[in-house]
Amino acid sequence: MVGNIKSPGDPKFMEAFELSPEESEDVLFKEAWLTYFWRRAKAHGIEEDIANERLQFWIGRSGHSPTSHDAVDGSLLTFLF
Repeated sequence: MVGNIKSPGDPKFMEAFELSPEESEDVLFKEAWLTYFWRRAKAHGIEEDIANERLQFWIGRSGHSPTSHDAVDGSLLTFLF
């Protein structure tokens, strides 16, 4: 059986680089918006288990300096919503 081998280009294995001030501000805004969104969903009882899990995830990510990985993650999550 062949294992699940990650390609060298996989973002999880690429080094993060520092973002410009504008990019950092954009990532922080998106993280704050997603925290607000999931907090409101939880407060209104919408998909409570998912809302609580996502809220805790975004709260846990707050307070750190964003990296290029966060910019990609934020772009993908924004696309999904």
